[in-house]
Amino acid sequence: MEAHGTGTSLGDLIEAQGINEVFRGSHEIHRPLLVGAAKSCVGHTESVAGLVGVVKTLLSFEHGAVPGLAHLTEGSLNPAIDCSTVPLEIPAKTVTLSQSPVSHRGLVL
Repeated sequence: MEAHGTGTSLGDLIEAQGINEVFRGSHEIHRPLLVGAAKSCVGHTESVAGLVGVVKTLLSFEHGAVPGLAHLTEGSLNPAIDCSTVPLEIPAKTVTLSQSPVSHRGLVL
């Protein structure tokens, strides 16, 4: 999932809560929902933000990897964000997509 990624304590928390409400029960611990945000790499893109998210998602599929958030480090994720409900994975480093027969899907917020 390509999220907006506000970069604020409250904004990211609200976005994660919404994702948890919509995707509750859709994933398992061995196959979490990956949540990224291109904004952390390219900044505010205003009117083309959605397009940047679509391009990043398509490139992630093409290269079989989801890049980590540029300014996220291990342990710096807002502790109020619940990553266990869905479960969510918000990567600090690049995550390789599995080559399983299950197809990958993308969603851009």
